[in-house]
Amino acid sequence: MPLNSIDREFSIGHNYGYYFIKNQTSMKSSHPIFSGIIGTSMMTLFSYYVSRSRNKNFKEPKLLAKIVNSIIKQEQVARASGWAMHYAMGILLAAAFNAYWRKAHIKPGLGQMLIAGISSGAFGVGMWKLIFTIHPKPPKTPYGHYYRHLMLAHLAFSAGLVLTSSLRHALTETRHSPFTVC
Repeated sequence: MPLNSIDREFSIGHNYGYYFIKNQTSMKSSHPIFSGIIGTSMMTLFSYYVSRSRNKNFKEPKLLAKIVNSIIKQEQVARASGWAMHYAMGILLAAAFNAYWRKAHIKPGLGQMLIAGISSGAFGVGMWKLIFTIHPKPPKTPYGHYYRHLMLAHLAFSAGLVLTSSLRHALTETRHSPFTVC
């Protein structure tokens, strides 16, 4: 019996989705975009929560947007640039950690999460110190509090990396479809 167009699209979409996930989750062909987006999103949610609870602006994309806007004076472009830079850096860091873990044959766990969080946090603090130092009018931010916050936020980032890497590892070890519940 021929499939109607809706059934055919679902069937094609389901198969494509399954193969896409399997290809993205294999250790040989894993791509850092997914883990970078998840890690950066976890970090961003943490930063927004802390900003709201402490009534301070520790929101990395907004701070980046303020810096860009002070240079180009185009708020919408600056806002988009802030978000793009934030996620691009997360994807680059994810690529570096994933490449290292893959090359060293390390299955990421709690220890790697702490190492990745501390090292990426130190890198982030260094980058922000550089930005705040060289920028003629950096945003008003309580720098000491912000740097401590960045260390914790990068632990949230690395938790996202380890979570997605563990998921990728689990999916490559099973022969079941990722949509199978068992």
